[in-house]
Amino acid sequence: MNCGSILLLTYFITTTAFAKIVINKVVVRIPKPNDIGLIFDLTVVNSPCNDRETLEFRIHSDATCSVNVTENEIMKNAGRVVGGNFGHIVAGAAEVVSLIWPTISLYNRVGKCPIVVTSKNARGVEEHHKHAIHFDTRFTTLDPDCHTLRKRPDYKDCKNWDKEYLNNCTPVNCQERYFGQRSFYNKTTEHCDPVPRCDKPNMHYDYYNNECLIPEKFFTEEDKKKILSGDFRKECEEEEQEMKQKEKKGKKQKQSAKYRKEQQQQQQQQQPQHGSAKREADIFDEEFNFFPQSSFADPDNSAKNPQPTVGVKTDNGYIPYWLKGILEGLVVVGAIIILQVLATVAIYVLICFVIFLIVTWISRRQIKCHRETTCILRSPAPSEGTEEPLITPSSLLSQRN
Repeated sequence: MNCGSILLLTYFITTTAFAKIVINKVVVRIPKPNDIGLIFDLTVVNSPCNDRETLEFRIHSDATCSVNVTENEIMKNAGRVVGGNFGHIVAGAAEVVSLIWPTISLYNRVGKCPIVVTSKNARGVEEHHKHAIHFDTRFTTLDPDCHTLRKRPDYKDCKNWDKEYLNNCTPVNCQERYFGQRSFYNKTTEHCDPVPRCDKPNMHYDYYNNECLIPEKFFTEEDKKKILSGDFRKECEEEEQEMKQKEKKGKKQKQSAKYRKEQQQQQQQQQPQHGSAKREADIFDEEFNFFPQSSFADPDNSAKNPQPTVGVKTDNGYIPYWLKGILEGLVVVGAIIILQVLATVAIYVLICFVIFLIVTWISRRQIKCHRETTCILRSPAPSEGTEEPLITPSSLLSQRN
């Protein structure tokens, strides 16, 4: 065997297609509050091409994961998927292996993690296949009908991914959620923002404003000279005086506002009094109009024109409006009840009359039928002076053909 044939045989052996590992299914487990990471269950199959052989396979991360953030941005370098060497798998067999993406912040996560599946046969030949695992742990995805999660007492729809849905919408741990890349929680925007790199000389980080500060820009040499010479005090005193004047103006404005409020309250209190006085006047007018027009008699003609008696409506005989309304309501209710009773009695009488007519008609019809169908049977002894034949049931039966 020459050298060329040996090389050709070696190339044929090394390039011959052999079985490979195929991922048929990826399942993202529903996260739980005490989980230490997002778990992926992969169903792998040893699908033989030409030769049926057992393969050794392992799955590991190909690059860092990337996740979506609230501002519709994609953040890279969000950790890696942890895999491992899962041993051997025979030809045509299927196994379920699990990978984990380590993180405590599990909910409202959307992203992907690249992985590599490496398979090796008995001859030591390896093959590499790249895949991407996509995941979505939003609450709307976990519960599309929005029933189960909303029944939980600790669930609240915050409409913000940087807040804890299961902790009364409090801010998340930005450093843990975004792997140290967006560690500052901005109270204004209510989002996690990246922290600037204060790597220049004499640069300090302002934790409250998330900014890099240089002290030289805050304090100049002139400011230092003014402080040392005492000239800065005059400026401070002037600023204090201005602040005091502003405070006085603010107090005056507050006092004027309070005075206005008091006046408004007094006016509001007076309005009910005017209303009550008006109501009293209306009542007096009604009582006054209640008296009939009376003609005063002349004292000289008192005998001829007797003074008519005037009916006075005293306080004891006055009926309040609310009592009058109740009485009118009772009258209306009583009238309705009486009408209902009369209607019920009328309907009852009408039904009885109809039943009487029906029974009478049925009884008359039965009597008529009996008269038409009855046979007259006479006694066996013939009557004297008559030649009527004797009709009996037997004679009737004997006359049939």
